[in-house]
Amino acid sequence: MTLNTDAAMKWQQLERLVRVVAEMKFGGPARAEDIAGVKCDCVIHLNDGSVVIVEITRKYGIDKLRTDINKFNSIRPHFFGRNIFPKCYFITLDEPTPALIATGKENHVHVYSVNQFFNFMLGLQGYVTLRQRQAFGSAIDMYSGEPDEKKYVHVNYFSDSGEAYSTEKITEELEKGKTIVLIGDYGSGKSRCVKEVFAAIAEGQIKRYKYPIAINLRDNWGLKRATELITRHFTDIGLGGHVADILKVAFSPACIYLLDGFDEIGAQTWSDDPTKLVDIRRQSLVGIKDLIQKAKGGVLVTGREHYFNTDAELLTCLGLDAKQVLFLRCNQELSEAQFAELIGRTTPNLPAWIPKKPLIGTIIRDIEASMVDHIFATSTGQIDFWDLLLNTFCEREAKINPILDPSIIRALYSQVGRLSRFTKTSLGPISIKDINEAFEQTTGRPPTDESAIILQRLPGLSRIGAESLDRQFVDTYILDGLKAEDVLSVYSQSDTSVLQVEWKHSLESFGAFYLATRIQSIKQSAAAVAFIKRHIEARNRVLLSDLISSMFLCDGSGTLDFGSIVISKGKFFSLSFADSPVTNLRFDDCTFDNIDITDAAPDEIRINRSVVIHMSGVTSQGHIPKWISGCLVEDFQSVNTLAAIREAGLSTAQTFLLSSLRKLFLQPGAGRRSSSMYKGYGDSATKKTCDKVIALLLREKFCQKYRGVSEELYLPDRSLTGRVKAIMSMMTQSKDPLWIEASRIS
Repeated sequence: MTLNTDAAMKWQQLERLVRVVAEMKFGGPARAEDIAGVKCDCVIHLNDGSVVIVEITRKYGIDKLRTDINKFNSIRPHFFGRNIFPKCYFITLDEPTPALIATGKENHVHVYSVNQFFNFMLGLQGYVTLRQRQAFGSAIDMYSGEPDEKKYVHVNYFSDSGEAYSTEKITEELEKGKTIVLIGDYGSGKSRCVKEVFAAIAEGQIKRYKYPIAINLRDNWGLKRATELITRHFTDIGLGGHVADILKVAFSPACIYLLDGFDEIGAQTWSDDPTKLVDIRRQSLVGIKDLIQKAKGGVLVTGREHYFNTDAELLTCLGLDAKQVLFLRCNQELSEAQFAELIGRTTPNLPAWIPKKPLIGTIIRDIEASMVDHIFATSTGQIDFWDLLLNTFCEREAKINPILDPSIIRALYSQVGRLSRFTKTSLGPISIKDINEAFEQTTGRPPTDESAIILQRLPGLSRIGAESLDRQFVDTYILDGLKAEDVLSVYSQSDTSVLQVEWKHSLESFGAFYLATRIQSIKQSAAAVAFIKRHIEARNRVLLSDLISSMFLCDGSGTLDFGSIVISKGKFFSLSFADSPVTNLRFDDCTFDNIDITDAAPDEIRINRSVVIHMSGVTSQGHIPKWISGCLVEDFQSVNTLAAIREAGLSTAQTFLLSSLRKLFLQPGAGRRSSSMYKGYGDSATKKTCDKVIALLLREKFCQKYRGVSEELYLPDRSLTGRVKAIMSMMTQSKDPLWIEASRIS
């Protein structure tokens, strides 16, 4: 292969690089020199008196070799007279033929291509092959633990100015000698980026003579010097016998370092004191800082942003100059097309609640397709996936840091989840001291060893700001499930101590659905009502509110009679009063973020003197039903929605269609039982109309009917969610064929 100097490296640059690598390898300065009247490209005088002579040529073939052999032979007598036998190297751009090598050998001249010479000088023969057999950071198969070999999904990484960088562009910057810091949350694809950049540099080394060295930083705890990191890395790879040679050239411009996971370098101690904690992190990264500062080629270092308390600390600990470093950040969400490519197939029924993050896609990809379809099709799929996701997080962290068992990490999650009940906002902040205490409560010991690293990088938590030590949850899906799991634990264990504390933040929609589903699965709906009634005066009003919220979602449990009790000063995220099994319950002086009274005709339910942030189902104060009195409502449903149009007069078919679409597509769960679909439309004449609407939905493939354990189930085609929202927004103005056809049903 002939070097394209415009596309790859200019000839003068290549000559300089050969000299630099040679002098680092042999341990002496490499200079052009006139010897006995002959100009030599590169001469190295060693301390032991020996000499190395290197001739570099763009020309190729036996004639050029013979010319340089004559040059070597003309200067050898100069050295022979001094009892010096020079080592002679002939370096050509193209790979030498066997005849060329043989001719050189006959004349005591080593013949190499530039690439072969670099491999020989750098001692990296076979490194790329051996390295690619091992895992790159956390880019591993979730279940086998083997390196992730699945096809890479091309994504962009973004600078602070918003400029997009592909792995190809990152590679180009590194080959120019740039230092890059890649920041990303848990599971955002940092390690996979390193793997792809490594492959790109290795593939281009024949043209550009750059050599990637990819180090998983988590394997280098406690190392204080760059040479120690390099020694351990090459020893672990299986090239321990080459370490001495590698260290001679490790800091040449030819070596590009890819350092994955600065947040996975563990400290040996832990502290509640923020100042001491900063010093602990600084000490744990001394070796990484030394390597970055000594490297003469490009450097890519990755990690989670919230590992450091401030951006200034990041720069200081890694030894970086803010003006010289390029910060890139991972894109936290994939597009629909990228997500489909990652999981390896198009999933038309992909639920809206699935976070489209790289790690989530990897988890789905590695699950049996039939199991994925089952999870997405069942009414409890959202909960089953949450369990799977959290268990995967814990197992993955335990593989990264074997000091802790997955069950301990899971228990720690529960403790930290409860901490969020007391924080300023529903997501945080949570102090380092609180996390420290949660660890001690979980394990029975303070975090005084390398387990401290887990506390700084729990998935789903991040730093709340550049200048703050505190953490907060970044994923409400994870947090809401943790809260619901905790409420279920309190109920199951009758933990009355929790009833005497004051929580601030209630469950949101998923948490209430999780709790309701779990309570129903153990047939405890009636018992849960009894628990609420027994403790209705308890101090923890949020806990009682969470349990009550779940009761409103207990579909198929029969009537849940609260015996006319009053819940006062409750806090509720969202309640829907249509088709609710709850009866005989009064709300006094409560706060509701959202309530939906569309189609609601509750049995002995009263809401008095409460605050409602948003009310769906009516358009103004004058339309509030009598069972809601003395309430302050901040916001009503828009006049172009269901309530306003119903007031104008809708047919039974239109009303049932809207009710069915809302239940199938917009309420929690993957589908609906037949009894739930028909609830409120019981008389024979109305049911016949409803049958026609159901038949229309099936015929137009808005849903499918399946045989359940006790009754038929209807599961929506979620690819039509956008169309459903448009119908419900436009109503009588809708031109959708489904609405038009339903409107014709008499």
